[in-house]
Amino acid sequence: MHIFNLNNKPHLILTDTELLFRDNPLNSEMHRHLFKNIKKISVLHRYDANKELFIWLQITMHDQPTPFLVQLSSLDTPIEEVLESLRSLLAGRVKLHFPSNTWLENVKTDYKKQKYLGLGAAVLILSLFVFHKFFPPELDSLKTNSLKAAYHETKSLCSAKAKVAYKDSAQDMLIIKSYCGVFGSWKEEGSKLIPAQYLETEFSGLRASDYIRQAGESIKSKQYTSAITLLKSALYLEPKNDKAYTLLGVSHYLNGNKNLAMQSSQKALTINPNSAEAHNAIGLLYKEENENEKAYKHFQQSALIKSDAKSYIALAQMELLLDKPIQAREHFEKSLYEDQNNTATLTQLGLLYWKEHAYAKAAKTFEKAYLVDPANASHFLNYYEISLIASTPLSTQEKETFIDTFKDDKTKMMTFDMLRIIKLSIQKEDTLLSLQKWEEDYSGEQLDWSFKEILSWLDASALNNDEKYNIKKVIGFFIGYQQLYNLNHQESLK
Repeated sequence: MHIFNLNNKPHLILTDTELLFRDNPLNSEMHRHLFKNIKKISVLHRYDANKELFIWLQITMHDQPTPFLVQLSSLDTPIEEVLESLRSLLAGRVKLHFPSNTWLENVKTDYKKQKYLGLGAAVLILSLFVFHKFFPPELDSLKTNSLKAAYHETKSLCSAKAKVAYKDSAQDMLIIKSYCGVFGSWKEEGSKLIPAQYLETEFSGLRASDYIRQAGESIKSKQYTSAITLLKSALYLEPKNDKAYTLLGVSHYLNGNKNLAMQSSQKALTINPNSAEAHNAIGLLYKEENENEKAYKHFQQSALIKSDAKSYIALAQMELLLDKPIQAREHFEKSLYEDQNNTATLTQLGLLYWKEHAYAKAAKTFEKAYLVDPANASHFLNYYEISLIASTPLSTQEKETFIDTFKDDKTKMMTFDMLRIIKLSIQKEDTLLSLQKWEEDYSGEQLDWSFKEILSWLDASALNNDEKYNIKKVIGFFIGYQQLYNLNHQESLK
C-alpha cells in the first residue's frame, strides 16, 4: 500500500488491486476503484490566472465516459517524486499515458519563455508605436504644386492627418486629397472635387453650426450678404441641414430676394417635412403675396408640429385675415399658455372678446395688458374705452397719472379726451361745449382710432333709440373729423 497525503490527510491510496480517492473533491469519503475497471490513467496540466501550475491525474473508467480528476500538484510530497512513484507503482497494472521524465521541467520553464517572448514583442510593438505616433511625416512633403495644405485633427490610428488642395482641369473646381501618416510617410486615403469658392471653408476647421451661429449674428447686424455667404459654407459642410436652409431663406428675404427666399425655405421643408420653422417661413412669404389660403395651411402645420406661442400667434393673425374670428380667438388664447404677458396678444384678444360682446372678458384682458405695460398709452386707452361700457377697477388716480405722463403729447391726449366725451354722452350728459373745446384744442391733429367696437356695443345695447341717437351723434362727430383729416392729408398718408 502507498499513501499520498494532502495537508497530512490521505488523498490518494494505491494497493495491489485498487485505487482509493474521492470521486468529487467535496466528498468526505474516499471510494475504491479496482484496477481492472480502469481504462487508462494520464496526466493533465494548466496555468491559472496568476500563472500558477496545476497538475491532475486523469482516471478514465471503462463503464463511464467522464474521467475522474485527482489533483497532484498540491500534495505534501514534491510533484517530481509523486510522478516518479506513480509511474513505478502503476506500471503493469493499468494502461498509462504519462509524459516523459523531462516533461515537468519543460512545463515549468515554458511559461517563462512565453513571458520573455511576450515582453520582447511588447517592447517591439511599443517602439513601433512611439515612432509612428511621435514622429509623423512632415507637411512640406505634400506642398509641391498645391494651393493649400494643412494638418487636421485625427482620432484614428494615423500618426497625423492632412488635406491638400490642388487645381483641377475643370474651371472653378479643386481636388482635395486626404492623407494618413503611417510610420513617417504619407498614405493617400481619398480625394474629392469641390467648388473653388469653398477652399477656405474646407480648411477653416469650423463646423456647420459655427457658420450658422455667425450668420445669425450677421442678420442681427443687418449684414445679409455676409449671412448668405456664411450659410452657403454651412450647407457645403452639411448639405441636408434644414435649419441652415431656413435661415438662408430669411437672409434672402431680408436682402430683397423673395424668390430665393421661397426656394431656400421649400428646400428646408423637403429635407425636413416636420420643420415648424420652414412651414412658418413659407407661410409668411405666401401671406405677403396675399396667397392667404396657402399661407394658412403652412401656419396650421407649423402650430401642429411646434405648439408654441409664436406658432399660435402667426396662425391666429392669419385667421383674422381670413375672417375666422372664433378660431383666431382660440389660438390667441392658447398662445397665452406659453407667453401670458404678450401685450400684443392680449390686445387682439380684448378686441375679439369685444366683437363677441363678452365685455367682462374684454375688460379683464385690456386690464392685464395695461398692468403688464402701464407706460404704453395704447394699453391705457383700450382699457379706458372698455371702462365706458363695462365695470373695471380703473381708478381716478390711474387716469390722472396718464394725463400727467402724456399732457404734452397731443395725439395721446386728443384720444383720451375723445373717449371722455363719448363717456359723457353714454352718461346722458351734455357734450356740446366739450366737443367745441376738443375741436379748438386738437384741430389739425390726426385722430387714429377705430370706432367699430364702440358702435358694435351701441347697436347691441338695450338703450332706447333716442339714447342711441345721441351717442351716435357724438361718435359721428369724431368719425367726421377723422374722415375730413384723412381727405385733406390723403397724399401725405399714402
